[in-house]
Amino acid sequence: ICLVLAVPTAHREGVAIYGRCVRPLTLSQARELKILCDVAQLAHAHAALRETQQQPEQLLKPAPAVVAATLPGMVFVSRVMSELARSVERVKDSDSTVLINGESGTGKELIARAIHRLSRRSQAPFIPFNCTAAPADLIESLLFGHRKGAFTGAHADHDGLIRAAEGGTLFLDEIGDLPIGLQPKLLRFLQEGEVHTLGERAPRKVNVRVVAATHKDLRRAVVEERFREDLYYRIASLTLDVPPLRERNEDIAALISHYLTHYARRNDRAVAGITAEAIRALQNYSWPGNIRELAAEIERLVLYTDEGTSISIEHISPRVCPPQTATGQGSESASAHLENMLDEFERRVITETLKQYDYNVARAAVALGLGSRQTLYKKLKRLTINVGDFIQDEGQPGWQLRSDKN
Repeated sequence: ICLVLAVPTAHREGVAIYGRCVRPLTLSQARELKILCDVAQLAHAHAALRETQQQPEQLLKPAPAVVAATLPGMVFVSRVMSELARSVERVKDSDSTVLINGESGTGKELIARAIHRLSRRSQAPFIPFNCTAAPADLIESLLFGHRKGAFTGAHADHDGLIRAAEGGTLFLDEIGDLPIGLQPKLLRFLQEGEVHTLGERAPRKVNVRVVAATHKDLRRAVVEERFREDLYYRIASLTLDVPPLRERNEDIAALISHYLTHYARRNDRAVAGITAEAIRALQNYSWPGNIRELAAEIERLVLYTDEGTSISIEHISPRVCPPQTATGQGSESASAHLENMLDEFERRVITETLKQYDYNVARAAVALGLGSRQTLYKKLKRLTINVGDFIQDEGQPGWQLRSDKN
């Protein structure tokens, strides 16, 4: 097959492939060509954004979002995400459980939905469930169902989410928080393909593919006996690692364009664009809250910027772009510059330690050698770290601040 891949320069919303084929394309070849089109379109959009960044007097204006068809629902141009898309392509039609690892806010549920949409189960239901969203004593009933009268308060039959996902995909988010007492029952469901509804004697056969996700180190949880080893090996046969935003910096400009358009439309705001200087400032931030934090910042910028004006570096949150950086004058002293570098390093260390200890401030303070959590709270305040920004549940709207209990 001889092909010429053409990317229009005047019309930036599409690409075309012209070719001469000796014989009709197979379905696999057609799919590969479609992927080439998508990659070319993303690369062209990224080049346009880079060009805008190199010309500070120009603006990045809201434009139709460039979403990767190779990974539905995701916006990216980076190589690491392209590799993840290839991994999704390999596992999409397997009936084996897939475990998605990644920090909070990286888009693990979007990856799970992409697996479902690309699979042969795409016409059947996709049922998400967050293992932290319900009290431990209700999770069994929610997942496996119950019959009327099975327990106090069971006034009607409930099939359960597993049976609701028949023929499709069940997404178990934050599986690392699944109560240890329920893990054997989940293991049996995964091994035997059957559920035992509360109040029924005989199990029921089901045809459900499971995708699980976690931001925790499950191997460490196994060592600490908080997660069953046999269940871990059952769900970890196929694993996907979603990189944090700081490891895919080249995607930030495309994500800015996507969320700028999205929030301008949703809030009916006329935003002229965003300056290249502001884009660079957003790219220089480490984004400990990942894409969720970036999306929240873009929405704030859209709402706080005057109608018809452009977003500039002065509009960015001080937490993301400290005032010394926002001046852009290069007049700060060497000592102030060093202080900013040290603050950023300290901010990263504290954020990573909080994630490691599941945002338990007391345990993180001990691990950092600070002695007490009051000392850590003072540092969080000084460094403008809001723990609540980074622990929102993947599938739940709004911010959720966990209580700090030992």
